[in-house]
Amino acid sequence: MVCNAYPSRDALVVVAKEGRNLLPSAYPSIAYQECKYLREHVESHDRLDFVIQGREAHGTFEIGKLPASDAALLLVLQRRPLSRAVTFQSYAIPPSSGPRVAQIAVVDAFAGNSTSPHLRVEDHITGMEVQTVSKRVEQLDFDRVYAMAEGSYDASITVPRRLARALGGDATAVARARRALHLKRRTNYVVLRTGGEGYPESLVVFPPPPAPREPSAGRRGGPME
Repeated sequence: MVCNAYPSRDALVVVAKEGRNLLPSAYPSIAYQECKYLREHVESHDRLDFVIQGREAHGTFEIGKLPASDAALLLVLQRRPLSRAVTFQSYAIPPSSGPRVAQIAVVDAFAGNSTSPHLRVEDHITGMEVQTVSKRVEQLDFDRVYAMAEGSYDASITVPRRLARALGGDATAVARARRALHLKRRTNYVVLRTGGEGYPESLVVFPPPPAPREPSAGRRGGPME
C-alpha cells in the first residue's frame, strides 16, 4: 500500500526499475491525500521509483528484509522539511491479532513545524446513547501501528498540554481536524496527518468511511486494545 502525503496538486506515479507502473491501469497515479494498493507483490531488494508529475521531485525506495509473518507493507511518501525532496516512512502492518480486531497505522506526515501532536480516539456515541453509556478516550502516539476493536470512533488531532493554553484552548488539549473512523474486523487502516507548505492540516483515513446513513442507535465498538 502506498500513500501520497506530498503537498502538491501534481499526482504521484510509482514505477519499478524495469519501467512498469505498479498502480492499477485504470488509476495509474496517486493524488495528494490518497492511498492505493500496488498491483504486484514486492520482494526484498526490489527498488521502487516515485515521481511527482510536473515537479522536479522523485525518490527511490529499496525494500529491505521483509517480516516473516504475512504482514502488509505501508509506504508513505512525503516532503522533506524545507526542501522539495521526497522522503519516506515505511511500516509493516501485522495480521489481525484477534477475530474482532482491526489494524490501524497512525502516521504523522505533516510537512512543516511539528507540535508533537497525538491522535485522540473516542467512542462514537449517538444521541440515543448519551444518557446510558460512558465514552472511552485514548491518546495515541503517531508513527505506530495499533490493534483496535471493530466499531465506530471519532478521531481528532490534539496538541500537548504545554501548548494548549498558548493556542487558545483549555489546559488539557486542543482538538483539531476531526474525522470518523468505522473499523471492520480483520481490515488494515491508515490514518495520516497531512498538510503544511500552504496546505491545511487534516486527517486522512484509508479506506475512507462509508457514506453517512440516517441516524440510528447503532452498536458501539468493542474495547480498545
